Amino acid sequence: MERRCRMKEWYDLSAPPKSTLEERLEHLLKRPLSLYLTDNARSMISVRRSLPGYVVRLHHMFLEADESVLKSLAQYISGRNPNSVTRALRAYIKANQAKIRRPSRPAELRQLNIMPKGRHYHLQEAFERLNREYFQDRVACRITWGNHRKRPGRRTIRLGSYCRNQEIIRINPILDNASVPAYVIDHIVHHEMLHHCLGVREKNGRRIFHDRIFKEREQDFAYRSKARVWLKKHLPTLTT
Repeated sequence: MERRCRMKEWYDLSAPPKSTLEERLEHLLKRPLSLYLTDNARSMISVRRSLPGYVVRLHHMFLEADESVLKSLAQYISGRNPNSVTRALRAYIKANQAKIRRPSRPAELRQLNIMPKGRHYHLQEAFERLNREYFQDRVACRITWGNHRKRPGRRTIRLGSYCRNQEIIRINPILDNASVPAYVIDHIVHHEMLHHCLGVREKNGRRIFHDRIFKEREQDFAYRSKARVWLKKHLPTLTT
């Protein structure tokens, strides 16, 4: 029987869910809101208008925010930013500095064993090209070939994963093969970069990784359909 394989991602999400956060902000804004939680060490709040509402990326520290902070946050999102709002948000972020992930030290980087250069493909080169072409050089995370461990009886395989806590993209080394087209590597890397860029959306107590906005952004990659066709046809031969 032919072994069937499909793409599957793994995510490391330790922040506790708080399903009412999006609803509370929507109530204050009186507009629809798409909320994504991040562990970004540089940007705590990111807002983009998307008619009829907003797309917001928040550091997970805001899961614990009280009503007064959320009111200030709603004013900030809506564009009403008096000095009092800015001071309140800065004070909250300063009080929660311990929740912000610090950049890894060189010794920690070595311990994580970051290896972007493979036998046939250099992931860092693909990452930098995609970052420039599709993300305006705004994606700041690391990328490496992962460890491929065959598990007897498994009918799925992870081609890529994004670990939010470490901000690392890992690509399955079975793709580091001369028979794999470069656009297939790019497709998997682009997908994982989107996970870093968009974060995780909380909706009705569920964590949504591939919502409408994610899927729309995924369509931006020029060779997405071509890559998926190739994987459907050739992936089983790479895993045997």
